Amino acid sequence: MTYDDIGKVALHDDLIICLGNMWMTKNIGNKLKRKYYTSSRMRDTARLLMNLRIKTGNTEYSMMDFLIPEHFDDVAFAALQTASPGFDDMEDLKSPSTAIKLGYDVKRMVTAKMGIAIRNRNLEERKLCADFLRLMEMEWSLKVTKTAHVILQVRRFNKDKPLPDPNDIEVLAQYLKDEMKEIELLLSKDIHPAHYRRAEMLAETRLLIYNKRRAGKIESISVQHYLRRTKGITDIDMAMRSDLTELETKLLESQEVLETRGKFGRGVPVIIPKDTVKLLGFLANGAVRREGGINEKNVYLFPNSVMGVLRSYDSLKTICSEIKLRKPDQITSVNLRKYTATVSQVFDLSPQEQSWLVNHLGHTMDVHKIHYRQTATTIERVDISKMMLLQEYNLCAKYSGKKLSEIDLKGVLEEACPEIAGVSDTDGYTPGNNSVDEPDVFTFEDEVTSHKQKKSLASNTRVQWTKEELQEVNHYFEENIAAEKTPGMKECRRAQENSKTNGGVLHKRNWETLKKKVWNLIQKKKH
Repeated sequence: MTYDDIGKVALHDDLIICLGNMWMTKNIGNKLKRKYYTSSRMRDTARLLMNLRIKTGNTEYSMMDFLIPEHFDDVAFAALQTASPGFDDMEDLKSPSTAIKLGYDVKRMVTAKMGIAIRNRNLEERKLCADFLRLMEMEWSLKVTKTAHVILQVRRFNKDKPLPDPNDIEVLAQYLKDEMKEIELLLSKDIHPAHYRRAEMLAETRLLIYNKRRAGKIESISVQHYLRRTKGITDIDMAMRSDLTELETKLLESQEVLETRGKFGRGVPVIIPKDTVKLLGFLANGAVRREGGINEKNVYLFPNSVMGVLRSYDSLKTICSEIKLRKPDQITSVNLRKYTATVSQVFDLSPQEQSWLVNHLGHTMDVHKIHYRQTATTIERVDISKMMLLQEYNLCAKYSGKKLSEIDLKGVLEEACPEIAGVSDTDGYTPGNNSVDEPDVFTFEDEVTSHKQKKSLASNTRVQWTKEELQEVNHYFEENIAAEKTPGMKECRRAQENSKTNGGVLHKRNWETLKKKVWNLIQKKKH
């Protein structure tokens, strides 16, 4: 921990040290990152203690002295101050998540204080701790947590959520493949520490963007994880998927899989693509590691020059800086995971396939839907728009039982909303012999066969509207044109029946054609 003013407070307060021990034990399985988690939580509580001392004027008080019911309101206010230096308004919280996390840590420190009281048989101190915890249950959410959560939600909605450019991902992947081939040649001739470090950086970045794994999970892969990887095709593989295609079989033969520790101690898979297999073999080789200047006691597959690891975040940013990308700032491990979760919506994934994807990404389905998967505007504007249009124009019954992907958007638009479909002034009137006197095709009674007729007449010449037809259109749809309201199917068919009864010619047109013609007349009137 940095030994500044905050660090000094943290390292000289017994209860904050006790909290640090809790966090070290809580993250005992994550030896690579637990020191960072612990240091961060200790420093936040140290800042809380400093704010409490300033607010109350008790500069000599420890955290043990403040965690009593009399100071509950001070602790709540100081938590908000810690989340935002200079806090004086609920809307000014700069780090709402800090206030939320402090609530959990304050509760941990109170329970630690209670444990000390129980061991010392100090009934009065024990009762004070119990009362403080009771106050937290009753009021902390209203004083601190609710405010912080609301601000986080508002910021989440207002925040720009750009995803990586698909072209950037493609360019980056190809660049990595080319660079890995070059470094493999260099390592086969001369193993130099600089070459080894370059190979690490390339392989680490390749695994990160291919698997869309959290950055910390890639860099924490150990040599033992790599040596225990699964490769080739086993009898179990063939028993599970006996109907593999030729391509699927090649993927199974060429790719390898290792397992590393994910969140909450669960194992998460890391797929090793074929282009990275050889390079990882170099990095895991003991003789190569020694010549590359790696400490023999370093157990990680991507080690640094001492006992730590090469940060995959740094590797990714370094590689991105070497090539020209449209949006290099958007290429991060979190954004890549969001990209995968969002793009997966365009595939018709079964519940089982969704479960496979979530397990690969290493989180739960709820986290996948709420935090990672964003609403793709393409899906919203196309598939959801289909549903909205079908409801708005009462066409749901006509397309019942069909998947959204099976519904032709153009057909829906032409039928329901010609202003979007972009209909020409000739309106698609296409009788077979360019004549309006063909009742056997375009009579009202035979309109039930219009779908087949449209298909067979699609290549025929369009026919301009006659003077008589235009007069009838203006007569029967006078109110629609005046009100600038496109007629529906019932209105068009009513006009056709009246035309036939009165010996007109308009009934020979299709009702959809009439609708489009009226819409065109309305547009001309507007302009």
